[in-house]
Amino acid sequence: MPKYGFIPPTQDDRDYQLGAVSKVINPAGNWLAYTPLGETQSLKVDPNTCTCYALLNCIEILENFQHKLSENYSERGLAIPAGVRPPGADPKKVMDFARKFGFISEEYLPFSSEIETLEEYFSPDPLPQRLKNIASKWLFKRSFSYELVFAPWIQTNKPRAILEAIKRSPLSVSGYAWVKEGNFYVKPQAVRDNHNFVLIDAVENEYFLAWDSYPDGTSYLKKLAWNYDFGFCWAITLGEPKPISKGLWYYVKVLVEKIINLFR
Repeated sequence: MPKYGFIPPTQDDRDYQLGAVSKVINPAGNWLAYTPLGETQSLKVDPNTCTCYALLNCIEILENFQHKLSENYSERGLAIPAGVRPPGADPKKVMDFARKFGFISEEYLPFSSEIETLEEYFSPDPLPQRLKNIASKWLFKRSFSYELVFAPWIQTNKPRAILEAIKRSPLSVSGYAWVKEGNFYVKPQAVRDNHNFVLIDAVENEYFLAWDSYPDGTSYLKKLAWNYDFGFCWAITLGEPKPISKGLWYYVKVLVEKIINLFR
């Protein structure tokens, strides 16, 4: 089976379920107008980092929708410190790490055809403190949470669940990459999910529209058959930064900065 980077999570009853935090923010459930710059995860190397692409695509779409920002965050800047390595990662572990670490811009750690080995892709490791500080700045602006829409251990009508959840966020889903029959991608029976990607629209009884990290020609859009059997699905909620208690050292820092500014 080809590997693209998805490793299924195990059941955790502590997971938030749909509606615990999220609310309907896009009643049409169509996120196409807010998609970011398409980026492939496979050039001269494929680092099996689809979990990073799926999460960052969701975050970038939501920032565009909610704040009119066109950000481009670095998948390498998430994969390296999160410990994502071939054959891939559990999306939950990547999301949990990112909620505490933050994100850095693509300009600091880009991915291009100049990278010819996995060693080059996953370096520098560890990240310099300077880049860690840049990542943490995101946490002072925003936060995010995730909710489980469905999983193999949850019995539900998956298309109906997607139609409801996609009004709340673009959806991070798992599936099998990639088999095409006619105009639609399908999931063969008895295969295991091997890929993590994003759903940005669902046209009832017709198709699902995915935003992927592998181009189909020149487009990162893929139409999936209405009977496509996704394994996992998560909704992402973009929120305000978590409150930080301002202890003694905070006020010392502010005072020192004011003194320095007096002598500039």
